[in-house]
Amino acid sequence: MLESFELSALLISLFAGLLLGIPVGPTMFLIVDTSMQVSRVGGLKVYCGFMLAKLIYIGFALLANSYITSNENVEAAFYLVASSMLVIWGVIILFKGFKKKENVKTPESGQLLKRGLYVGLSNPVIPFIYLTFIQFIRLHSTEADTFVYIVHILIMEVVTLIVLSSIIALLLKGGSFVEDHWNKVVKAMGFVLICAGSYQVYQMIDLKDGEVEINNDKNVLEEQLENIEQ
Repeated sequence: MLESFELSALLISLFAGLLLGIPVGPTMFLIVDTSMQVSRVGGLKVYCGFMLAKLIYIGFALLANSYITSNENVEAAFYLVASSMLVIWGVIILFKGFKKKENVKTPESGQLLKRGLYVGLSNPVIPFIYLTFIQFIRLHSTEADTFVYIVHILIMEVVTLIVLSSIIALLLKGGSFVEDHWNKVVKAMGFVLICAGSYQVYQMIDLKDGEVEINNDKNVLEEQLENIEQ
């Protein structure tokens, strides 16, 4: 058992970076898809646009952390919107998988940056990732302040980029085999996002006497922390 809370916080940052580097969300998958369909440089441009969106959400998480975690109605509504957006992006990605490669237009450099920014901003799950991460660092760090949060977020982001870059490199080495089956991967990701988002929406909605209500009986972040700690 670790006796150093600082070491615990560092390990949490590294582990979070490893998990977030796996392209399971719509934006991260878009980066991989662009790298496969356009080029590595194109994927990097999407990632740069995505980082702009992440910077906005990091600032939001740092500023609104106390307010959101103490207001169950706001948190529940925000999480419901985030889950609904996952379903929408799942549908978009699923239909994208039915497009043939020759029918996919190569976007310009500026469009790739904007695409990363817009897709990142339209994914409200991201601030919840940072809010949950901040809660973990606060629990496992002896000095929890804004500077400490930023340092650990930077560690997490560096690890995330390394993991994502490694996955893209492995996929590109797959050559024609991966390329020939890539549309199947795209369809599968769209289906996964639809299922994940739909399940979260189901969890957040409470049907009572024919009326639809948002389930805010339990703090979402507290529940996430309990599930991960278990």
